[in-house]
Amino acid sequence: MTSRKERIEVTALVAEIVGAVAVVISVVYLAMQVSEGNKELRSQSHYNALSLGSRPFEIELENAELAHIIRIGYDRPEELSEDEWYRFTQYQVMAFNAWEYYFYEHEKSAIPEQLWIGANAYYVENTSTKPGLWKFWTEYEHIYAEPFHSYVESFMRGAEEGD
Repeated sequence: MTSRKERIEVTALVAEIVGAVAVVISVVYLAMQVSEGNKELRSQSHYNALSLGSRPFEIELENAELAHIIRIGYDRPEELSEDEWYRFTQYQVMAFNAWEYYFYEHEKSAIPEQLWIGANAYYVENTSTKPGLWKFWTEYEHIYAEPFHSYVESFMRGAEEGD
C-alpha cells in the first residue's frame, strides 16, 4: 500500500511534468506566433517598398510634361528652366527616398534579396550614368544621412571619375 505522502509526491511529480509540458507547448506556440508576425512584417515591408518605389513612375507616367522634364533633366540639366529644375529635383527626392527605403529595409533583411538586387541595380545605373543626377546630388545630398549617404556617394564619385 502506498502512503498518503507517496501519493502526494507522485501527484506533485505528475503536476510538475504536466506543467513542464504546458510551458513547452506555450513556448512553441509563442515561437509560431512570432514567426507568423515576422512573415507579416516582411510582407508589409515588401509591399511598402513596391508602393514607395512605384509612386515616382506612376506620377511620371500620368504627366507627360513631367516625363519630358525628367528625360531632359537626366542628360541635359542645364537646359531646364528654374521651375523645371525644381520639379525635376522634387521628383528625384521622391525617387531617392524610395532607394533609401530599399537600402534600410535590405539592411534589416526585411525585403526579399531579389527585390533589393533589382531596385538597387536600377538606381546605381541611373546615378552612374545621368549627369542630371550628379547635379541633383550636389544640391540635395545633405538631406540623406549615413550610411545611405556614403553608399550613394560612392556611386557618384565613381561616375564622376569615369569608373
